[in-house]
Amino acid sequence: MKLKNFFNFLKKGGARGARENQADFVERFGPASSGRYKYLFVINSPHAGARLFYNILYSSVDVATFMNSGDTTVGQGLFVRNFHDLYPRRPVMPEVLDNLTTVGYEMDWRRIRQVFHDHWEQRKVFCDRGGLYLHHGKAVENYFSNYGDVYFIIQVRDPYNCESLDVREWVKGAQRLKWYATHLHNKLVLRYEDLVKKPEGIKKQLVKFLPELETVDVYTSQSVRLNTCNRYKSYSQLTTRFLDVKDKEVKNEVLKDHVELLEFFGYKFLG
Repeated sequence: MKLKNFFNFLKKGGARGARENQADFVERFGPASSGRYKYLFVINSPHAGARLFYNILYSSVDVATFMNSGDTTVGQGLFVRNFHDLYPRRPVMPEVLDNLTTVGYEMDWRRIRQVFHDHWEQRKVFCDRGGLYLHHGKAVENYFSNYGDVYFIIQVRDPYNCESLDVREWVKGAQRLKWYATHLHNKLVLRYEDLVKKPEGIKKQLVKFLPELETVDVYTSQSVRLNTCNRYKSYSQLTTRFLDVKDKEVKNEVLKDHVELLEFFGYKFLG
């Protein structure tokens, strides 16, 4: 070994340093046969409080999100702004639910995962949210499970209690959430109403689902604090809050054909 190269070798820690550098590379990008990696992805229906819940996950010292990336708060934004060839700005949502089994496998998931790890901080759980998972959740599960354990949180909201919600969009999104709830392996379904009314109960569900979430602060969001303490006195008040503003009959005209979908998530048809 040349003298210059020898000193560089010692500077990097010698053989031990070389092993540690290799171990660090494998730790970041290599397969984790022990399942040590923990990936957590959030899938949500429209206006289901995804940002609010993402902030709660961000409050944990054990969860890595893209909130500190400086460029975007979600992984999909990394593609749109920096890697246009990885992911289209407006992906086409499969019209046939069976397509969710196979859609997305043509994407460069190896490169996507590498981009993620370039922006994630080193934590116990690597987390992201966004439309990427509503469109390609099954493909994400199949690829990332090669490197660790993959978990999904599925968020839904009562279509009657959101003023700006297009009920047809709710049906379209909820159909996909139901599909994921029955086809993904590690998943937890959470309702927006329970988050703002019973945040401590949500905390218990999260920790039971993924113990590494013990350090999340469910009161970190001002929205949760206000909703829990001041605005809603009962669940019925929460679910009927916007019925004065939005014509119930307009929503019922659509939802009458999807009563089973409402009941799947524990909601009622207010006919």
